[in-house]
Amino acid sequence: MPSVRIVFSLCCALTLWACKRPSEPPPGPSVLKPSPSASAAGSEQHSTPNQPVSPHDRDMPDKPPPRPPSDNAKLIRASHILIAYAGAQDAPASVTRDKEAAKKLAGLVALEAHSGGNFAELVAKYTDDLKTKADDGRLGQISRTQMPKPFTDAAFDLMVKEVTREPVETASGFHIIKRTE
Repeated sequence: MPSVRIVFSLCCALTLWACKRPSEPPPGPSVLKPSPSASAAGSEQHSTPNQPVSPHDRDMPDKPPPRPPSDNAKLIRASHILIAYAGAQDAPASVTRDKEAAKKLAGLVALEAHSGGNFAELVAKYTDDLKTKADDGRLGQISRTQMPKPFTDAAFDLMVKEVTREPVETASGFHIIKRTE
């Protein structure tokens, strides 16, 4: 019985010691509070936007890594969500939104798709392309000459499973494109 008490006491002591240890390194110079003598003199330290706010910010690169080069594919597979507007080429008669409203909606849908939303669900909810709606927006295999230039430029610049950050405008409306192969 005494050995159980000793083990229990040691476990409690180790737990308390672990809780008192700092989980992060002490803050860097940019987040230090001004010393009492500095505040007494009326001067304050201000961090500039270029200085790290967290000690972990120093681990982050100054700019994002370069994008990998194009894979020079001749054919790709892609899916899309089309947000049409009244007067757009091949727009269904049921579409009554104007161009500005379509652009705003396409931007919101693109943001949701790019941030990991289920693309098939977004197609079912938003697309105005009745030909691809039943097939989760799949266009099948496309070449660079098969679709309008802005569409193919954006689609062929994507990596596999990537979604466009911004909607792509064509005569049909605004497209959110996902490269599938």
